[in-house]
Amino acid sequence: MKNVLIFSGTTEGRRLAETLVKNGIFCHVCVATEYGLQVMESSELMQVHMGRLDVDAMKELYADIRPDVVIDATHPFAKIVSENIRESLRNRGIPYVRLERRLDAEEDFGKEEVFADSQAVCQALLARQGNILLTTGSKELHIFCRDERLRKRLIVRVLPGMESLSLCYENGLEGNQIIAMQGPFSEEINTAIYRQYDIQHMVTKESGSIGGMAEKLSAARKMGIRSYVIARPKTDTGNWQIYDEKEILAALEDLLGRRLQADDGLTEENEAEVLSEADKAYGQMHVALVGIGMGAEDYLTCRGKGAILNADYIFGASRIIEPFSAGVEKYPYYLAADIVPKIKELLAEKKRGNIAILFSGDTGFYSGCKKLYEALQNIEGLSVEIIPGISSLVYLASKIPTSWEDAKIISTHGVAEDKWISRLLWSGLHEKKVFFLTSGLEDVRKIGSLFMRYAPQLKIYLGYQLSYAEEDVLCLTPRECLLLEKEGLYVGMLYNDMPQTIYSGAGLSDEWILRTKVPMTKEEIRHLSVAKLRLTPEAVCYDIGCGSGSISVEMAMLSPGIRVYAIDSVEEAVALTRKNADRFGLKNVQVVQGMAPEGMENFPEPTHAFIGGSRGNMAAILKNLYAKNPSMRVVINAISLETLSEIMGCLKTWKVTDLDITQVQISKAKTLGDYHMMMGQNPVTIVSFQFTSN
Repeated sequence: MKNVLIFSGTTEGRRLAETLVKNGIFCHVCVATEYGLQVMESSELMQVHMGRLDVDAMKELYADIRPDVVIDATHPFAKIVSENIRESLRNRGIPYVRLERRLDAEEDFGKEEVFADSQAVCQALLARQGNILLTTGSKELHIFCRDERLRKRLIVRVLPGMESLSLCYENGLEGNQIIAMQGPFSEEINTAIYRQYDIQHMVTKESGSIGGMAEKLSAARKMGIRSYVIARPKTDTGNWQIYDEKEILAALEDLLGRRLQADDGLTEENEAEVLSEADKAYGQMHVALVGIGMGAEDYLTCRGKGAILNADYIFGASRIIEPFSAGVEKYPYYLAADIVPKIKELLAEKKRGNIAILFSGDTGFYSGCKKLYEALQNIEGLSVEIIPGISSLVYLASKIPTSWEDAKIISTHGVAEDKWISRLLWSGLHEKKVFFLTSGLEDVRKIGSLFMRYAPQLKIYLGYQLSYAEEDVLCLTPRECLLLEKEGLYVGMLYNDMPQTIYSGAGLSDEWILRTKVPMTKEEIRHLSVAKLRLTPEAVCYDIGCGSGSISVEMAMLSPGIRVYAIDSVEEAVALTRKNADRFGLKNVQVVQGMAPEGMENFPEPTHAFIGGSRGNMAAILKNLYAKNPSMRVVINAISLETLSEIMGCLKTWKVTDLDITQVQISKAKTLGDYHMMMGQNPVTIVSFQFTSN
């Protein structure tokens, strides 16, 4: 299907887009303002882009949509925009067509004064008295409002769009000086306005019949009002041609290689036929997955707002969809399991149009967008796009203010508490900046309690109800977080100006481990054993015969995603392991007192296991591990020959791969007076292997 890009903002541009759509041509239409978006008809064959584009943005748009032809239907006075369009198309090989309203037969401006530009009109008006009706739009208001003497005399007639009204107020105009109406206007309406506001001077652009210029001038002549006409800018046509509404369809037929019918020449049968062809190329429905930002409409992107305004159906959580488009069908669904069946139902009923599915924040930031996008790919009759939003993280960073590209990001929302507490504590202790999302006040209090114990010096920045009227950004201590009482939406950042050093591999010194008479795997043996385990960031590890817990701590320190389950039959060993885990702020270590393998019954399926002590149950332990995961990795330390013999016997029972048996003899220097003597430690045999079910 052919694909046309129209730079619009004029009545003729809108009408051309509607005609092409009825001919089955897909149109991308660019409008500068929200009002321009509102007056466009909704169609599955039309995508409206709102916002002003510079040359680079235009080039990006061409690369994205790959148009077969670009039509410049901007206002005759928007000379710079037209120049930018032509510049952006230079050497791109995309045909350019200029649609421009023709001026009527040479107008006799006998009583009207014609000026080259707005500045010249201002000079003439300053020399005269009386109220002025300005009908030239809002873009050049600043020129007429610079001089207070002129500004106080103005009555301005502008489009009823938020941008136009905002420009009026920004330029110092009062409400009683503004007429916000959509033209063109009849001679009678112009006459009534002239009388109502006691107009002595009327300023207009040379806009032709479509702009209602003749009606304005005729009413002014009859009432003896001076008219000031700003002449249309002269255009150097270069090697391109200007077409009016009557001529442009013929020109487009040549460029698109197909016959086009004018709007009044399309029958219902013709329209049904071309739309059927459109369905084959683009689908019966277009789905936009829209990130709406924090919630307030002011922070919704222009592209997102356009998708919502163009929507025939809106999906999302009740809180999210409630403020939008009361006139369309709305469904309070936010899960793929609910949305997909409803869309299939609409398609089965032969429904057509645009669907907007709304997500809070950004579509790529802890969002359900990914899962839904994947589910929609399997449905025929749909075209799907993702429109990102402003995430609460980005917004909070701007309010603190700080950067966020160098921060760790963690969410508590929808995550098991033991997991997020472990990750957040680890990151808060070892990272300078950690952004976090929460499920509400209760999570914030838990975070305050956690860091009040392990890092009371931290600063905690909290964003409350961001973008809403009750928005608040706080900088608190962990203790102060416990005093918060307001329920609502919270997002935060931990700031630690003295984070603990993270070792890239095993690196704990024996001196850092709390010790009693309970046996401890020595430093060098511990480092080698943990290295032999080849742990992954999300590993589930057993530490069997954990002793002092030095292996558990070493493993858990490698990543907050690693979960360690330690077991020992000696009560003192269990208590010591817990103390060492707590000493390093490790919430990813769970310790159980019991005899292996019976005490491991409730442990989750392991990916790795370290056996430092078996109490003579080596065969039973290995059998249990194999039953839980016949492809897991195991590392065993053996000091006695009897233990090594037991291990070798067991290895004949189960199939293993990557078997490695290494005996290590460690000697460490001891100071004796002025001398250093190497003192040998007991040799340790490290056995490592991978179970295999093959």
